[in-house]
Amino acid sequence: MDTSVVIAVTHKADIHHEKSRKLLQSILKEPKPKIYVSEYVFDESISVALSKKWDISDELRVQFIKKIYDILYASRFFKVLHVDVLYSQAITYFNEHRDLLASFTDWTNVAAMQIRGIRKILSFDKHFDEIAKLKGFSYVQRIEQK
Repeated sequence: MDTSVVIAVTHKADIHHEKSRKLLQSILKEPKPKIYVSEYVFDESISVALSKKWDISDELRVQFIKKIYDILYASRFFKVLHVDVLYSQAITYFNEHRDLLASFTDWTNVAAMQIRGIRKILSFDKHFDEIAKLKGFSYVQRIEQK
């Protein structure tokens, strides 16, 4: 799962909030659901919550950060992947395909997908559609609705 979905599901004012909520609900109804997230997605989500672009009180920021943490680390349905194994592969992808302007976090997600045999990513980020068109990356399938 990508940062865009984490933010959307935790922030009711996000344009994708309702879609992300329904998407996660439908996935969690599947037998033995497991959603993978890299540590970079957690980091990026916290950075967005702390961003001054959101015109919210510090108290509300703290609530968002707690919600993000609880969703990713306290839920039995989510597995946070450590990036040490992913880092070298992600930096290679990032360097080889910098013209796509995809974030380093996006590339760690792609590396995690490759290493874990994951074929679908929950994201509203269209960079993943462009990545899927690259030679060797056809396994990347972005899901934004179910």
